[in-house]
Amino acid sequence: MYNITASRMTSGLVLKYRNGLRFFIWRGYATVLSVSSWFSLTAPLDSIETLPAPPCLSDIFLVDLDQRRRGRLKRCCGEFRKQLLLEASFMSSTAMRTQTSLPSYALLFFALLTFGITWCVIGGYIYFPEQATATFGEISGGHPLYFLATWAPGIAGFLLVLAFGGVRGLRAFLSRLLYWRCAPVWWAFILIGIPAVFMIGSLIKSGPLLAPILPEGVDAMVALMVMMLFLGPMEEFGWRGVAQPLLQRHIAPFWAGAIIGAAWGFWHLPAFYLAGVVYENWSFLPFFIGNVTLAILVTPIFNASRGSLLLPMLFHWQLINPFWPDAQPYDTWILVVVAVVVVWLTRKTMFSRNGTVTEVILPARDAAPQLAE
Repeated sequence: MYNITASRMTSGLVLKYRNGLRFFIWRGYATVLSVSSWFSLTAPLDSIETLPAPPCLSDIFLVDLDQRRRGRLKRCCGEFRKQLLLEASFMSSTAMRTQTSLPSYALLFFALLTFGITWCVIGGYIYFPEQATATFGEISGGHPLYFLATWAPGIAGFLLVLAFGGVRGLRAFLSRLLYWRCAPVWWAFILIGIPAVFMIGSLIKSGPLLAPILPEGVDAMVALMVMMLFLGPMEEFGWRGVAQPLLQRHIAPFWAGAIIGAAWGFWHLPAFYLAGVVYENWSFLPFFIGNVTLAILVTPIFNASRGSLLLPMLFHWQLINPFWPDAQPYDTWILVVVAVVVVWLTRKTMFSRNGTVTEVILPARDAAPQLAE
């Protein structure tokens, strides 16, 4: 982040705002601005109330720069801070509506499309196996219809974004793939923690640290890993891209994650009755518990990264990485323990709607998603 230097600077309250490539500087400040869409401006407390709000304001955040004066600022600026936050929320909501936002009832259409596509495709092979096989070929993990069934949440998400936001809204939606900033602990959990869970679970059942290499060699494993990137992670365009923000408008993140996890697990149910795929050898109950657990685990990552699609997709990819060993059912129970710890450590944000991501289509390029009041 690049900072503006301003005359009469007072450490404490900082107004950080941006609006695409247009910058608005209040008169009375001598400023030096690097070329960037991120900047901050510290306003003196004795004149801040008399300054007009910059037009087209898209985001305002309050930052305390001087830790030594934190107590003093809280005493002097409590009411002003609350008023400014309410004004910021109103202006950010107004900017969002000009871009067209998905209404909450879109969640119903998302569920109908997601379950309808998947269950119709898989149901055809369950109830009419001979006719489906004769017409479309034998189902397998690499069959085009299996990809279609797997991509159903993402397809539903894209259709709804296009319906309510058009092509411009779709571009704004896809810009969430570029959101990568969050606390390093979440990156470490995705890149190191998840593989460690599988390895520990495998060791408990006296298995290997890594999955056995395919007879075709390491190249085949790498190709399979790349293919997996375009399979399960595509679901996140729907689950975390659309469903999570819409649910978090009305309930706390923990409950939103739990509901999505239950829907996610139930959505997989027909695959357990389908021959030729990996699910036919699994038990549904541990899998269902695992889905709820994983959806809760990814929730704080989603909100910490301001609605990123990239991090949930990497999270999902790690879960199906062919290099990690089979650790069932121990990986599920380890993840349950990890989820309990994570929820406890993040309980202030997991059980409050303050600061949660509630918008699907972003208000402007590189702008942060709408946050709950």
